[in-house]
Amino acid sequence: MNDDKAEAAETSMTPANYAAAAHPRRPWWKPYRRTWIIFLVAIGSIALFGAFNFGGRDSSGDAAGQGLASAFEALFFIVGAFVIGGVALIIWLSRYVRIPTIVMGIFGLVALSVLVLIW
Repeated sequence: MNDDKAEAAETSMTPANYAAAAHPRRPWWKPYRRTWIIFLVAIGSIALFGAFNFGGRDSSGDAAGQGLASAFEALFFIVGAFVIGGVALIIWLSRYVRIPTIVMGIFGLVALSVLVLIW
């Protein structure tokens, strides 16, 4: 088959796996719907977790037990909020960056925070 009988193929200059977020037609300042959904679910989950975590108190007169219980509540809330925020960040970054890069970045941040806390 020679060239003048061949049909013109529909070609595009952007590769098929080109990220939609980096597409030049979309303004950089306009967030995607998925970003808002991830943000609102993360904030709502942290608020709901805080309401369940700090919900009920017992009325015993043990001051040391109350202090230890409130310290554990605060610790579990902080750890839970970091886990929820970390998962939301991973989900959001997976649109722009490969998963192994995200995991190595998280390991680096954890190692850096451990070094800072030890020092």
